[in-house]
Amino acid sequence: MNNERNFYIPGWVKILKVIILKGHFKIIFKAILNRFYSNKVSYVLRRDLSLPIEKVQINVPLKLRPLINADIPILLNYFGNEIEGRGIIYRSFLTQLLKADIQKGYVSVINEKETCGVAWLIGSSENKKIRFCFGKRLPESKENEVLLEGGFTIERYRNLGIQRWRNAKLIEIAAESGAKWALSIIDKNNLTSLRNNLKNKFKIFQMKEDRWRFFHCKTIFSPFSPSNDWIMENIFKAR
Repeated sequence: MNNERNFYIPGWVKILKVIILKGHFKIIFKAILNRFYSNKVSYVLRRDLSLPIEKVQINVPLKLRPLINADIPILLNYFGNEIEGRGIIYRSFLTQLLKADIQKGYVSVINEKETCGVAWLIGSSENKKIRFCFGKRLPESKENEVLLEGGFTIERYRNLGIQRWRNAKLIEIAAESGAKWALSIIDKNNLTSLRNNLKNKFKIFQMKEDRWRFFHCKTIFSPFSPSNDWIMENIFKAR
């Protein structure tokens, strides 16, 4: 996406208005409660970019291209009838990435015209922006690393295999950039994303815990102890 600010990103007041108009008061209450006291656990996955990339078959005509200004209102459409509470939360995270002008976003497009999702491939050049926007909740990339973050598929395009296809394409781009490792952070309860990344030869190597106390977050990274075989078995059983 270019640096010209001629696109519209909704402010937090408008997002709050949408939440109220849609009657999702529980989102506001839960967000406040989580920041007052909560522990959120995620997996940090890593992929060796020298490994071969398995071709992902999909039955829709997809293309991956860089994010452009025209994609923003489509991705940040908070008013769709199909958009529920979780969709608003995802879009608020995308809003943070866009407001911080974090590079580089890529969109998946159907028939070369329908924007259906987005994800970021973030290199070490963006560490300062990441630190300013998210503190330690997102890890800073080393020079030989890239972070896959902000993966999102618009509701009506889900269950088509788009996420796994998009991630495979991003892995190709990351490998071509000369990076050695690709990282991805996934909530422990997001089984769909975990399965897709494990299928794309990511391995879990760390745990991340965000401890919120009185609106202050302390993030702790720790080694991952169970074998990936154990995780694979249990994740694929949990359907």
